Amino acid sequence: MITTLAVFMSQVADAERPSLFPFPYWMHYPFVAVATLFFLISFLKQRKPYQLIFAIAIPLTLCMRFVTEKDRTLFYILGAIELALILIAAITAIVCKPKKKEENTSADAKKE
Repeated sequence: MITTLAVFMSQVADAERPSLFPFPYWMHYPFVAVATLFFLISFLKQRKPYQLIFAIAIPLTLCMRFVTEKDRTLFYILGAIELALILIAAITAIVCKPKKKEENTSADAKKE
């Protein structure tokens, strides 16, 4: 069933206009909206910086609509920006991890 859906989505995209995406823009908009809301709500609850970075990076993919087949400059610029944001998000996810050992030792010290 899932593979059938993937094949159907790729055929729909090819029939409309061959592009870089495996699915058409009308499917892209709801995905962007849901993903952005998810990361914004997650950021408001957990306050982790990588969530805010993803909440900014995901809507930037909508700029791909302005890329023409002849001029790929915007495509490469957006790709570089997206790559940089993903790398920054990965680094902040690793660096900003709470240190469990330090939290446990400071909590134990306060109890004594």
